[in-house]
Amino acid sequence: MKFFHYFFLLFLFYLILCVINFVIYKNISFKLFIPPLIISFYCFLIRSKFFTIEYIIFLNLLVTLYILSIYDLNYLYIEGWQVIVLLLSIIIYRLNLKIPLIINLFSIFLSILIFSIPYIISKREKIGLGDIIVFSIISIILTPVEVIILIILSSVSGLITVLIVSYFKILGKKIPLIPFISISLAILIPFKYQLLELFKLNQIYNLQFLY
Repeated sequence: MKFFHYFFLLFLFYLILCVINFVIYKNISFKLFIPPLIISFYCFLIRSKFFTIEYIIFLNLLVTLYILSIYDLNYLYIEGWQVIVLLLSIIIYRLNLKIPLIINLFSIFLSILIFSIPYIISKREKIGLGDIIVFSIISIILTPVEVIILIILSSVSGLITVLIVSYFKILGKKIPLIPFISISLAILIPFKYQLLELFKLNQIYNLQFLY
C-alpha cells in the first residue's frame, strides 16, 4: 500500500511540473514533458523511505527550484514572488534540520562574500543579482563546506554547458546560473556524504560543529 501511495505522490508531482511548464511557456510541446519526467524519476531513485514528511519537503523544494530555473531560462530574470516562495520553501526545509543556526548564518555571509569578489575585482556585474539572492537564500540550509561544494558543482556544470553551447551554437542568448544552482543542490542534498568523500572534506565538515 505504501508503494502505491508513493507512486501516486510521484505522479501528482509530475503533473504539477507539467502544468508549471505549460503556464510558463504558454504552449504544448512534447519536450515540455521530458524534464518533469527526469526529475520525477530522479526522486524515485534517491528515495530513502516511502511517503515521509522529509521526502515531501524535499519535493516541495525541488518544485520551487524547478519554477525558478525554467522561468530564468525563458526570461533571464525571476519575479519577486518567486523569491518569496523560495524563501518560504527554504524556511520549511530549515525547520527540519538539526544544524545550529549560527552555522547557516555564516554560510549566508560566505556565499555573499564569494559572489561579491568578481564585482570587487572588476567593478562590473559578473553575476546577476537574482543569482546572488537565490544562492544566499539556499545557503540558509547549508553549512560553509556545503556552500563551497555547491559553488564547485554549479560552476563546473555551468562551464561545461557554456562550452558545449558555444561549440555547437545551440543558443543565441545568455545562459543563466540559477538552473545549475538548482541541479547542483538537488544532487548535493541526497549525496552530501559521497561528495564530501569525493572532495576529501569530511574532516573539515566535522570541524564546523566544534565551536
